[in-house]
Amino acid sequence: DALGRIDSASEWLTDNGYSIQHNYVVWCQGETDADNGTPREQYKERFHKMAAELMSHGVEKIFVVRIGEYNGDDPKLDYGEIMEAQNELCKESPDYVMATTVLASFKEDGMMKDAFHYFQDAYNKAGTLAGCNVAYYLQKGAEPVMYDPRHKDLFFTRFSY
Repeated sequence: DALGRIDSASEWLTDNGYSIQHNYVVWCQGETDADNGTPREQYKERFHKMAAELMSHGVEKIFVVRIGEYNGDDPKLDYGEIMEAQNELCKESPDYVMATTVLASFKEDGMMKDAFHYFQDAYNKAGTLAGCNVAYYLQKGAEPVMYDPRHKDLFFTRFSY
C-alpha cells in the first residue's frame, strides 16, 4: 500500500507541474509489534527490509516518529523493546533519522484517550515537533538532538561539525 501511494503521489506531482527535490517518508509505527512481543532484532530486520523496498522506489531517508508508552492494564505489555529498536535503527544507519521521541511523554502527560491512542492535540504536538526536527535536518545537514522522555536524557545519533 505504501509503495502504491508513493508512486501515485510522485506521478500526480510530476503530471501537475511539480518538481520533486527529495523523497522522504515519515514513519510512525511499532505499537502492534510491541503488543505481539516482537523481539528487537526481528523488528529491526523487518524495518530494514521495509526500508529497502521504499528506497527502491526513490525514498532517500526515513524520519522516525518513535512510538510512545502503553497506557493499558496488561502488566506484560511494555513498548520499551520496540522503542530501543527504533533508537538503534537511527543510530546505526544514516538512512534513518529520529524525528521525535515526544510520544513517550504523552502517557504521563494525560494525552492518551485509551490504552493505545492519543487525543488529537497529542498528534498535533508530535507532528509539529517532527516537522521542526525534519526542517532542522534539511537546513543544517545534521541530525537533531532531542529530549528522550523514556530515558530522561538527550537522544542523539551522529554529530556534524
